[in-house]
Amino acid sequence: MAELVTIPISRFEYMAEFRRPIFALSMDKAGIVQSVFDSLAPWKPDIGDVELLETGKASERGVNFKLPQKRITFFFGA
Repeated sequence: MAELVTIPISRFEYMAEFRRPIFALSMDKAGIVQSVFDSLAPWKPDIGDVELLETGKASERGVNFKLPQKRITFFFGA
């Protein structure tokens, strides 16, 4: 008889809509990237876990932060 298998994967997505875009966030990412990286310090992120996305539409540009040990990907964009 077949045995039931449980795969512990969850997906959580949070999106916020703003009244107007804040273009300064997309122009000067260094401060934001550093702040997010520092706030993720308890999970020991690596510089290789940070990916800048600078192609595509403005809404697709941003920064991906990955925490492989927790199986989490966090995208921050304008």
